[in-house]
Amino acid sequence: MLGNPHLCGGVIVSFDPPQILTAAHCVIDSPHPSTYTPADTNPYYAGYGHTDRRMQTIDTIADWTIHPNYATANEPQYDLAIVTMKRPMQRSAHVERAIFWPPSRQERQPEQGALIGFGYVEDDGTEPRYLQRLTLEIEQDTTGTTTIHTFAAFDATTRSACHGDSGSPLLAHALFMDPASHIATARPYVLGLLTRIFGVFDPDPTQLTCPVRLDKNAPVVQAFCNVSTVLDWLAQTTHLSIDHLTKPDADHSWLIPERSHQPSLSPFLWRLNPFLWFQGLYPALSSNYPLPGNAAATTAPSFFLCICLPVMMLSFVFF
Repeated sequence: MLGNPHLCGGVIVSFDPPQILTAAHCVIDSPHPSTYTPADTNPYYAGYGHTDRRMQTIDTIADWTIHPNYATANEPQYDLAIVTMKRPMQRSAHVERAIFWPPSRQERQPEQGALIGFGYVEDDGTEPRYLQRLTLEIEQDTTGTTTIHTFAAFDATTRSACHGDSGSPLLAHALFMDPASHIATARPYVLGLLTRIFGVFDPDPTQLTCPVRLDKNAPVVQAFCNVSTVLDWLAQTTHLSIDHLTKPDADHSWLIPERSHQPSLSPFLWRLNPFLWFQGLYPALSSNYPLPGNAAATTAPSFFLCICLPVMMLSFVFF
């Protein structure tokens, strides 16, 4: 979990070196940690280690590296950054490193996933004490696209992402065959990180909590960076092999509240532009439906953490 108040989420890539993957827009407008002298004036920190935010371990953020395609051109499909902590992180009953969806599984991508995070849960500025989960339908263009897109609707029975959920992961389970025991178990894999929400606006730009749907008859679309397509960059930046990044090495413990689980919706596929495919609720939408997008500033789960930056540095409108 990044931020105080909570700003963004992310996933733990490795415990030592202590590295986290989050959304680049969560850090790009803030001075780099190296600019603070002496080092103890560094205001950035992250919390991890528990699904209860009050029980999390807090440590200083020492460094970050932004994907070069986002740093130079703000291309949302590369809205990723690696955050390095000051000290090694520790596994626990609540924490495991993230496993990313392997490229070899692209043709079998799940139709449904779960967004997990500590983002705001009410438009009055309420932050959850416990890690939250939101079920989303998934639609992806052909193999090789750079963004995963999902949707959710704002109404009395469904939920959507809010400010504080940027960088949070979209998870899906897939079978993993343990080479030692030859036993297949369902493991959670990270498909992507939340970067944008389309079809919403902030009623009060000075109080960024949960956005409001622009049109009650139009869908709200949440866009995720597809990590599978940037594994080469992730491996090069973290000095970890793609094999390590995409294969589990220990059992995962998932203690996620069920009360925030959103029921499935039956979507129709529609197209926003020639490159990005979304799922919506209405088949009559035009080919280039003009949905304004808000960037997202986020939260994180069991291999997920909360990244914290001073409030005065939040110059962007991301969720």
